[in-house]
Amino acid sequence: MSLVTFDWSQIAYIGSPLATPWWAEANIIFGFVFFYWFLTPVLYYTNTWSAKYMPISSRTAFDNTGARYNVTAIINSDLSLNLAAYEAYSPLFLSTTFAVTYGLAFASITATLTHALLYFRKQIWVQSRRSMSEQPDIHARLMSKYPQVPEWWYAIIFTTMFVFGVISIEVWHTDFPVWAFVLALVICAFPSLPRWMV
Repeated sequence: MSLVTFDWSQIAYIGSPLATPWWAEANIIFGFVFFYWFLTPVLYYTNTWSAKYMPISSRTAFDNTGARYNVTAIINSDLSLNLAAYEAYSPLFLSTTFAVTYGLAFASITATLTHALLYFRKQIWVQSRRSMSEQPDIHARLMSKYPQVPEWWYAIIFTTMFVFGVISIEVWHTDFPVWAFVLALVICAFPSLPRWMV
């Protein structure tokens, strides 16, 4: 739920707020107040997600009796999920602030990508096309004195690491399929703008 303080070491522990524009600070404060000082108590006192059986703010997962969740009761000896034991034991319950924080974490990734695409897609496209053909900035001019790394080096490193990843998945049985490994690589590559697209 945070606290109100005038201790500068607490205010500036992640960097000086004086360097951030006012509208950004106001947006963060408004979001914090809305989600943690307004929405969280509303969800808690309306017993959403059985919230009243747990503390309003905790980083612990709970079972259906309000005790700390015993993960070892629902996994097999190979650390896979035992669905029958899970259904017999309890679903997982999170405190209200923990659930809101999880939701905001997932929403922030989607919101960042959506905002960039809606408001800056033309600038991103134009700048990415222009970056190779126009006057480079000071950092690009300084780095131009060094030879460019050949593209095939990156291809060799990627291929080698991909093969090691597949071998690791197949040799050490983690129940992580190769298709999920490929999907994870695609998801990681999606937000970037590779040079070969320019």
